[in-house]
Amino acid sequence: TLVLEFGRLSDVTGDKRYAALATRAENYLMYPNPSGEPYPGLLGSFLSVETGEILDAKGSWGAFADSYYEYLIKAYMYNSELYDAYLDRWLIAADSTMRSIGSHPYGHPEWTLLASWDGSSLQQRMESLSWFAGGNFILGGMITDNDTLIDYGLSIADAAGAVYNMTATGLGGEFVTWITSCEKSDGICESSIQIVDGRFRLRPEVLETWYYAYRATRNVKYRDWSWASFEAMNRYCRTDSGFSAINDVNSIDGGGKSNMQESFVIAEVLKYTYLTHLEVDLIS
Repeated sequence: TLVLEFGRLSDVTGDKRYAALATRAENYLMYPNPSGEPYPGLLGSFLSVETGEILDAKGSWGAFADSYYEYLIKAYMYNSELYDAYLDRWLIAADSTMRSIGSHPYGHPEWTLLASWDGSSLQQRMESLSWFAGGNFILGGMITDNDTLIDYGLSIADAAGAVYNMTATGLGGEFVTWITSCEKSDGICESSIQIVDGRFRLRPEVLETWYYAYRATRNVKYRDWSWASFEAMNRYCRTDSGFSAINDVNSIDGGGKSNMQESFVIAEVLKYTYLTHLEVDLIS
């Protein structure tokens, strides 16, 4: 994130030190030690701030790493000359994800979910932070004119729609798991996707992905899903002073409020909901 933030700060102030500091730190992720890169372009989540060495091979498109993948493509868009190598690095990560990480829940080849990894071992478990990847793939596909990337991102966006539509509140939980095959002798499995953590923490990632999905396709279902999510937030999360996270998306009343609203509700949730319904082409 600081690559973009400090890059912009250097441009505004004329002081190149900020961009140089962020770029120096980023280089440890751009050119990692081999043990910290279990798949090409995909990294472990923890590193030493003293040496820059990546300390593990456990990662995902979610917590501890999401901003790295997100801002490779966004920094490139901000300054394609200065951050030209970031696009190459993102494309490598995207290719590894499509080849090795993403999978389809049983019975639904049209939906894609992103597993977490620990070295070469995969866990069919995805957290809400990872949903931004759908929009990230769509954005990457749009700026590189690559329909394969766009379609992959849309399959993630559609999986998010399925998860939100399967709950009592119309909101998605914090973690989902899934099966890719049915091991029952009769071949009948009730549900290939399970919500294993029902908290809704007001996160923006799904809304960001639906924003890019709508801009790329103009398919009104993404706009409808965005608005339905906003209406559900108003129904279950609204308080006299803002919005609160809720405890259980599969409870008719949301399972109670947890008295927590983080800054991204204003900065991203409301922003992406608004932009999805704005009749202006903002991807440029």
